[in-house]
This record gives sequence, C-alpha cells and structure tokens, in this order.
Amino acid sequence: MIDNPEDRPRLPRNENHSKRPYPVLLCAGMAFLAFFVYFQVTDHDFITFDDYEYVVENENIKDGLNGTSIGWAFTSTHSANWHPLTWLSHMADVHFHGMNPGMHHLTNVILHTINGFLLLAALRLFTGCFWRPVIVAVLFLIHPLHVETVAWVSERKDILCTFWAFLVLISYYWYTRKVGKRYFLVLILFVFGLMSKPMLVTLPFVLLLLDYWPLRRLTFPGAGRDDSSGTHVPKRSYRFVLMEKVPFLAVAFASCVITLKAQQEYQAVYDLSFWYRLLNSISTYGCYIWKSLVPTGLSPFYPHPGQNIEYWQLFAAGALLLFITYSSIRSMSRHPFFIVGWLWFLGTMVPVIGIIQVGMQSMADRYTYIPTIGLYIMAAWGLERLTRRGRSIRYVAAALVTVYCLGISVAGHVQAGHWKDSTTLFSHALKLDENNWMAHGNLGEALFRKKDLVSAEKHLKKALDLNPVFFTAHYNIGLVYENFFRFDEAIYHYQRAAEDESQIAKVHNSLGRVYMGKNNMKKAIFHMKKALEFNPADIVALNNLGVAMEIMGRLDDAAFYFSEALKVDPESEQARNQLIEIRKLQEKKLRRGGRFQ
Repeated sequence: MIDNPEDRPRLPRNENHSKRPYPVLLCAGMAFLAFFVYFQVTDHDFITFDDYEYVVENENIKDGLNGTSIGWAFTSTHSANWHPLTWLSHMADVHFHGMNPGMHHLTNVILHTINGFLLLAALRLFTGCFWRPVIVAVLFLIHPLHVETVAWVSERKDILCTFWAFLVLISYYWYTRKVGKRYFLVLILFVFGLMSKPMLVTLPFVLLLLDYWPLRRLTFPGAGRDDSSGTHVPKRSYRFVLMEKVPFLAVAFASCVITLKAQQEYQAVYDLSFWYRLLNSISTYGCYIWKSLVPTGLSPFYPHPGQNIEYWQLFAAGALLLFITYSSIRSMSRHPFFIVGWLWFLGTMVPVIGIIQVGMQSMADRYTYIPTIGLYIMAAWGLERLTRRGRSIRYVAAALVTVYCLGISVAGHVQAGHWKDSTTLFSHALKLDENNWMAHGNLGEALFRKKDLVSAEKHLKKALDLNPVFFTAHYNIGLVYENFFRFDEAIYHYQRAAEDESQIAKVHNSLGRVYMGKNNMKKAIFHMKKALEFNPADIVALNNLGVAMEIMGRLDDAAFYFSEALKVDPESEQARNQLIEIRKLQEKKLRRGGRFQ
C-alpha cells in the first residue's frame, strides 16, 4: 500500500498510453530509416585508413577464430588499444565471411540498428515515456555524425562498446527496482563494454546522472519534482548510491591504466602544450554542438589548426558552453532532463575531447556516437515542454521534427556514400580542406594500391610538405620510389619512417628488399633479420630472407627460411614453390657430388 501520494508512479502528461502506436510498425519504420541511410555500405570496400591494419593485413585476424588468434586478442595491445571483444568480432566476420568487405560493413549496420532499439528500450524503461525516446532513438540511428562509426569497419569498437553500454543501462534499471544479485550482471556487462573500447570509462558517471533523473533514487535539496519521469524506484541514501559505483570506478581506472600504457607503447599519445589542448577542447565542444544541429562539412579527419586557432570560434564556443551550463543549473528544479542531458554530453566526451591527445586529429565525428545522446535527450524533452502551450504548437513541432529527421536521413545517406572506397572518401575530404595532410596521405596510398604511381607520388609529397613527420606517408612514398627503382630516395624515406616504432618491422623488411634491388645482399639480410627480431612470424621477411639466401647460393639457409614461412602460413604459395625449387637444386648438386653451402 502506498501511503504517500507523491510516491505513486505517474504517467507523463501529453502521453496517453492507451493510444500508444503499434510498436511493430514503429520498429519497422526505424529499421527502414537505418536501411535507407546505411544499406549502401554493403557494396563498399575497405579503406586505407586503419582497415588494412585492423583487418585486411592483420595476420591474427586473417585466420579467423582459432585458439592462437583468440589468445592474441586477449593479450595484444595492437593498434594502441586493448579491446579483445572487438578483435573477436572481426575474427568472427573473417571466419564466416572471409575478406568480403560488404559483409564486414553489414555487421556494423546490424549492430548499429540493434543499438537504436536498445536505446529506445532503455529510455522507455527509465522514463515511462514513449514519443520522446522514439525521437532520441531515431536521431541516434540516422544522424550523419554517426556515419563514420557505422560505415568504417575499423570503428566496430565504437558500435560494440555502445551495444554493451545500452545493456548496462537496461540491466541497471532492473537492478534499481530490486537491489540484489543483478548488480553483478551490470558490472559484468560494463567490463564487456570496456573490453570492446575503453571510452566507456565515464559510464559510472552516466549511471549517477540517471539516479538523479529520471530514476529519482536521490534528489538535491530544492530540486523539485518533474512529471516527465514516469517510473519510480526505491530511494537510496547518497552514501549507498556512491558506494555502489566504487567497483565500476575501480574497473574503469584499471582500463585507463591499460589503455594509456598501450597508447604510449604505440606512440599514439602526442605531446602538445596543455594550454593548446585546453583551448582546442573548448572550441571542439562548440563544433560538436553545431555539427549535431547542422551536420555539414563532415570529414574523416580534422587536422589540428596549430597556430591558426580561430579565436572568434573559441570565444563563441566558450560563451555557448557557459550559457548552456548556467541555464541548465538554473532550470534544475523544473527541467532536470536539461542538466542530465548536458552533463551526459560533456562528461562522456571527456576521454576523447583532447585533454590527453591521442592520435593526430583535432576532433572526430566518431567520438559523438554516445555523447550526442545527451543532446538528443535535451532536444526531445525540451520540445515536449514547448508543445504543452497548445495543440497548434504540438502539430507544428511534430511537422518540424518530421521534416528535420527526413532531412538528416538524406544527409546521412549522402555522407555514407562518401565512404564507398578510399579514393572517394579522401577526394571528398580534400574538397573540404585542400590542406588536409592525412587525406593527401591516404589518397596517395589508395592510388599506389591502384598502381597509379605518378598521382600517388603527387599526393604523398603534398602530405609530407604539410606534415614532415607523417611517418606513414614516408613509408608509402618509399614504396612508390622503390617501384620507380629510385632506390636511394626510397631508402631515405624508409629511414624516416623507421622513427615511428609502431611500423619498424615492415620498414626493415622494405629496406632489405631495396638493398636486394641494389644487389647489396649483406645489408639486405641484415635488415630482414632485424624485421624478424621485431616480429618472428613475419612471413614476408621469412620469404625475402629465403630469396636472398638463394641468390647468394646458400641453399640450406634458404630452405630453412622458406620452411619457417610455411610453418607460419601453410598456404603460402611463394614459400612452397621456392622450397620445391631449392630441393631440386639441392638434389642436382648431390648428383653432381657438390656440397651444401
């Protein structure tokens, strides 16, 4: 029996649940919108920007699911992160679909659509509302800012960690209804999320926000009540609510330590001045808000402005942040959803806002996948408050929301089309900014793979003019010069590329190959053996060493390295054919009475 009328569950105003739309039709409509925006990506290719490193040329992924690859997934910090569940998902794709890029893209689309439904379910449970969660879920599914996450195979980690995050929210709701063993399920799902991508370290903060609104497990003095919270759970003391988050914070801290260590080992943390990083973070927050409202000029890479910071943009962003923060605090008693949505956006963006600079970008569309949900909540609930002023306003608002959603779905469809392949994507990026050195570098690599060496050299040289320490471009232009037989220039750029320790093995391999071209076998063998020191299972280095030994007449050594290559990859045709040829030469020498060398 409920003694206090204030504790009775109340349905939000303007939401007559007896006239609730058919959920099956609604889900079909949401799925159709996601299909409209993203299904084209099933015809898209892998791109040179990380996809080759993550999947196509990753020997541990190419073998699919097996004991060795699964063990590697849990022990490797490849690509500057420890995310074993993400690796397992890529392995599963390869296991079932091989290297068909369309199927890898389809997995992303399916997971993204599931995430939209999970978000709708979570908000529906937490708030008891219907149309407002629908608006948030639809914006999440179709917004052009999220295209990068869905249309880029390498960003599987974002989609996967969000999948676990939404399951955390749903299980947390059921835990708060009846505190007990369900707590451990919430914690386990949180760990799974961190094992997909460490960006979820701020999720305990989100749970605290949801404790305040809409769960109302705790309240601040004078915070008032809000009837947009349609579900109520037992209230808890501040001490209880904070203490139950301690295990989550401990796990998040451990994830931060592992991630920072992996990123430092991979040289992914860049030493920019603190004040520059702080100012850029303020400006970036403003850019994310603007692009959430008007998603134009979206690029796969945004270079740092360096000394060319637009101070008018910085001041405008700072003023906007202060104004929204002040307004949300002032309206806490009447509109708690505003402060919750705003802090959701600010807080979940902290790991990627650039205070700790990881990667060479100033900002990235993919970083908005979870944070912008906070902005969508502010918009959806704020719009509902506005429509309470009259039926005509309600109709106008519904029409505007419909038109806006249709507009951004079209924009999302167009944006997804830019991700068709590397040449399409980075040509588009250069139309937005002709000084985008990363776009020049990746376009150059894509053109090299298409054997257009002249155009590849042009873009790679431009990339190095704009950023002389772009080591990947040094390596790729070295490949171009090697194909032009300009060996000395290739050696110079390979040596520059060697300054990036993350690609040291393949650089030594390439140097060995170039010295073979110069007929300097001593240096060639030195560099190939160096490559094997960094990666003993490097099949390319093993095959190249075998070839070098064969040229020098050291047939026993050549046979040894080709045999080792076959142990690494029993399907290697080069190693098998070369080994057969060497065996024939050895037999011929034996018949002539020759000795092994």
